[in-house]
Amino acid sequence: AGDLLFVSGTSSRLPDNRIAGAEVDAMGTTTLDIRVQTRAVIENIRDILASAGAGLADVVEISTFLVNMNDFGGYNQVYGE
Repeated sequence: AGDLLFVSGTSSRLPDNRIAGAEVDAMGTTTLDIRVQTRAVIENIRDILASAGAGLADVVEISTFLVNMNDFGGYNQVYGE
């Protein structure tokens, strides 16, 4: 890909295999925090880019998929930081 780096399928998965922003209570109910997840995804992308000598300022295009559009406000708030 020449001087291009393609990154895809990035999630909020942490090095210890937990999912940032996902909590499961004693009853097995999962609660998701889109703000925490979005920050973790951005940090994971930042780490991938850094390993190739690049940074977020070098990103040309991002495609994002939300499972629930009710999460857009929280996602957009963090993404805009």
